[in-house]
Amino acid sequence: MVSLSNHERRAYGINVLYCSSFDKLRTNGINQGFLKSMKVLLPTPLLSYTKEREVEATGATLIELLADLDRQYPGLRFRVIDEQNMMRPHMRFFVNGDQVFNITQPLRPTDSVILVQALSGG
Repeated sequence: MVSLSNHERRAYGINVLYCSSFDKLRTNGINQGFLKSMKVLLPTPLLSYTKEREVEATGATLIELLADLDRQYPGLRFRVIDEQNMMRPHMRFFVNGDQVFNITQPLRPTDSVILVQALSGG
């Protein structure tokens, strides 16, 4: 299960409480159910971290999902999020086929997450 420090929660404006006895997640007082892994499709440049194109991770938001991916594959998060906790300009995030611009985007266990790396150069 992904667990952000209190400092990280405040930095992202997220109020998250974990009930470890049931692995339940409550966000802002609303029970979101049991945490389950969701499928995450990664771009080819990140395969050096995962060795697989499709991996599984958990998280109630994109930032928590990335924290779980970084826990499993150290260094991956830094390739998609910069030092100011902003999405890198060349990365695109899609949840259920819709582009997402906010890393605090809520996620459900049934969501499909795709990370795409934009090409640049000439």
